[in-house]
Amino acid sequence: MHPCIKILFVSALVIAILGMNATTAKTSNEATLTVTSPDALDLYIERLAFAESSGREDIVIIDTNGQKSYSCLQFQRPTFESYAKKYKIAGDIRDCAAQRRLARAILLNEPGGWRNWWTSVQRIGRPPVSL
Repeated sequence: MHPCIKILFVSALVIAILGMNATTAKTSNEATLTVTSPDALDLYIERLAFAESSGREDIVIIDTNGQKSYSCLQFQRPTFESYAKKYKIAGDIRDCAAQRRLARAILLNEPGGWRNWWTSVQRIGRPPVSL
């Protein structure tokens, strides 16, 4: 049997087996998952993360003020902790998902919050006008 056909056959078999064994259960205390498309702010935050760190979660740099900046959106510890407490956003400073949630809260609620990423905003532009 040709290698490509063999791969397709095995892939189809695995999908069929997994599909037959997949089950879901809903309990009364389980939240319903809602999937939405990213909005303009989500897309902006992705561009911002790329401008700050190429989207890398594992990066730590010493910033121009001598402080360490962490993860994809390059938060410094005092800034991260202050806003995380204010907006009740849990997570480690190195967690890019937590940083994205926090950046969203800042950009939606803090007038001039985009200034936390001054240099990158100068390159990519300000957040969407509707904010």
